[in-house]
Amino acid sequence: MTDFDKNAAEYLEQTRLQLERKEKLSKYVEIPFLSVSNSAEQVFLNPALDASAIDPRKATKADYATAPLLRVDAVITADGIKDEMIRRPTGRNSCFIDWISITMQSDTFDNAKTTSQVLGHFRQSAIIENAAHVLKDIFGFGIEGENKTGRNFYDRSFTLEHNAGFICIGGQNDTVMISINGTGCTYGKDGWEEHLHAWLNLFAREFKITRIDLAHDDLYGEYTDIDWFNNQHTIGGFTRGGRPPSVEWRGDWKKPNGKGRTLYIGSRHSAQLCRIYEKGKQLGDTQSKWLRTEVQYSSRGMLIGSDVLITPNEFFSVTYPCFSIFEFEGETKKFERIDKQDLMTWQQAIDLVKTQYGRYLHFFRDVFDDDTALLDVLTDIKNTAVPERIDALTIPKLSH
Repeated sequence: MTDFDKNAAEYLEQTRLQLERKEKLSKYVEIPFLSVSNSAEQVFLNPALDASAIDPRKATKADYATAPLLRVDAVITADGIKDEMIRRPTGRNSCFIDWISITMQSDTFDNAKTTSQVLGHFRQSAIIENAAHVLKDIFGFGIEGENKTGRNFYDRSFTLEHNAGFICIGGQNDTVMISINGTGCTYGKDGWEEHLHAWLNLFAREFKITRIDLAHDDLYGEYTDIDWFNNQHTIGGFTRGGRPPSVEWRGDWKKPNGKGRTLYIGSRHSAQLCRIYEKGKQLGDTQSKWLRTEVQYSSRGMLIGSDVLITPNEFFSVTYPCFSIFEFEGETKKFERIDKQDLMTWQQAIDLVKTQYGRYLHFFRDVFDDDTALLDVLTDIKNTAVPERIDALTIPKLSH
């Protein structure tokens, strides 16, 4: 039996099983059978929990156990069977992109200059130069310079301006890899997501999104906290059929010390890994309620379509059953997130001065033996405005 015959037989068996499963599931929800999309990607059904069917604010273990089912696409690719990111239309702005990595054929960036260059190192440099122009146009930043070593199994790597990510070339089937980290995603040009989506589909050859991180910020802890999510794992809020994903706790969970805790759901080697952490506390504000929830999706076991760039909410909110909490509550806006990351609370400012200059101030105080004279010397400056980074809402009203 040839490899083709084996693949065909395997596909027919999968189709038969899916039809049987469809018949069993029909009492829960009507599921249309999907036809084969093309010869390269053969689509079949793979049932998963329907996150939209449960209100996670009131959900119990029994609710999750008896939840209806929703169709999830899976595809047979050259690399084997992979789940396809499912989506559900949503009107809420519930998440943002916090990391994206893409590979594409290096000749995506070919032009007269690169094709006339000598093959090898010189052509690679010309391709990277062209890629830098594309990134500058889409994100507003280009390449800072080349690193001494490659990374991610590529021979050469380059750091982007403002430490916004990196780009690699040399290896991996003559591809170029572009990674934009959280800094780049946050400070990129307004609308970079739509621009990148259009460019990829118009110009990129054989592109593949290998990683994307979607995140949600509950800035003031209005509707989620890390203990609630920990309990959701216990009652099945992260279970999508079969066994619940693994869980890992970081930080002091027995006696929280204000430094922040982290909850990991899933494995680093799986198609998706969820991180939930007390970001405000980890940044130094011991009283902060700021909770970040983020999921890292990987192409190792998942097909990631480019539409996630323009409608990330439709994918994020259906990742786990309990994630429909983001449909019931709250919105995240990009400008809010930037403001929150840039601002420093009153207590953080006090701690900063104490940590970096406390010993000097203590010494000066002993020398001057006069606090008023000391402050007159230290505050003899031209700019007396409130520091831009201090959040005015956190400045206490001290009695005189």
